[in-house]
Amino acid sequence: MGDGIVTLWKPINAYEDQISRIKINKMESVDCIISAMDSDARFMYSGCSNGGVSKLDVKAGKVVENRLHDSSDEVGLLDLDYQYRLVSAGMEKLNIWSNDGAGDEDEDEADDGEPQRRSC
Repeated sequence: MGDGIVTLWKPINAYEDQISRIKINKMESVDCIISAMDSDARFMYSGCSNGGVSKLDVKAGKVVENRLHDSSDEVGLLDLDYQYRLVSAGMEKLNIWSNDGAGDEDEDEADDGEPQRRSC
């Protein structure tokens, strides 16, 4: 990870064979990355220094979803809770994101299909 790009490598040959590169944000650094723990290991999440969280499709080599953790706080930690909900944290804020966008964990009760978050 560096300069807003995630590089994927084959786990054989001592990581000499690069599979692909996924551009996330050219102007910001990628500070953390975590597997989405899906059954076919297709998706990952990355956190950037601008407060953005991106869901990556590693098989297609592209960003499939963007979320905003906080506009003034970088994402320094990504994790999954016991229900496999994404947790993003920085120095100022911790967010727990819903898996389906359903409204019980919503900050503003919007039903627009976007992932919802609960701030702590």
